[in-house]
Amino acid sequence: MDLKLKQSRRGIAMFIAVLVVVAVWWLVFFPRTELYKNYKQKADPERTLRAVRPPDGAAVLGINTTSVGSASLAMGDYVTSSGFDTVRSHYMQEFPRHGFVYQRQEASKESQDGLRFCAPGYKAHLLSTAEKGWVHTYTIVLIRKDGPCELRASQ
Repeated sequence: MDLKLKQSRRGIAMFIAVLVVVAVWWLVFFPRTELYKNYKQKADPERTLRAVRPPDGAAVLGINTTSVGSASLAMGDYVTSSGFDTVRSHYMQEFPRHGFVYQRQEASKESQDGLRFCAPGYKAHLLSTAEKGWVHTYTIVLIRKDGPCELRASQ
């Protein structure tokens, strides 16, 4: 009976040791792997873009993520029955709630069709993509890049 008790205790100790080794690997080594870094690089912009609430009545057509060099981006496509002026005014209030700052643009066609925002580590572009009858589509491109928010001197 003593022999079975010792073997049982060794088995439990071995099981606990394996659990500790696996936990240490997940907590210490896995976040440093290339697989995790690639996942994190794509997941952060997507999570940030999903946190920015679209206007009432707008539907998300899809959000795609990709990496280009050291930068990664998330691109969301939306459809709404509201005009782009309504969409523009909504995001002028919504982006600052998430730490973004509006970047003023010179009066041009580009500034009429979209808006630019920045936050530490991010740039966001709101673009009007199409208007057909009562349906309006627009896109938000969120680019994650290390570094501070670079505000233009024209502000």
